[in-house]
Amino acid sequence: DDVHLSLVMDITLDMEREDQNTIVFPLLSIAEGGVCFPLHPLLRAVLRYWNLIPSQPNVNFFRIIMGVIELNRRLRINLGIPAIRHCYALAKSSGWLGRYFLKAKDTDNHLITMFASFGKRVDDVMVNVRGNWEFGEGEDHLDPIPRRKDDPGCHVTPC
Repeated sequence: DDVHLSLVMDITLDMEREDQNTIVFPLLSIAEGGVCFPLHPLLRAVLRYWNLIPSQPNVNFFRIIMGVIELNRRLRINLGIPAIRHCYALAKSSGWLGRYFLKAKDTDNHLITMFASFGKRVDDVMVNVRGNWEFGEGEDHLDPIPRRKDDPGCHVTPC
């Protein structure tokens, strides 16, 4: 409710934010990855678990997490981080931006399938997200997602 998006016009913008009301997301995480605001508690938990700020993962990372959320909703189940880690390992692409992605541990068993194939620079378009983007009404604010890269307690090492 009360969330505002604006395109990031300067690619040199610092993606790390101390501001509690503003964060930077890849545009496609919202447009095609299924991310909506306020963030779903499982998405917040996954970002916290791997200590990722929202600008670090690629769009397929968000597709997988949002797909698990949709499976939980439709099937009335409760898959979480253990199920995600059972099927996927966190990895980092090479290059200037080095996006994080979830790599299938077993190519025959995935939770989420049928991803579109995109060019390498598709995740470069970023948006500033301002307002009540993180927590829903009535949710406690005890476990916010990371605002800075590589905070202590980071679980980013590949599984």
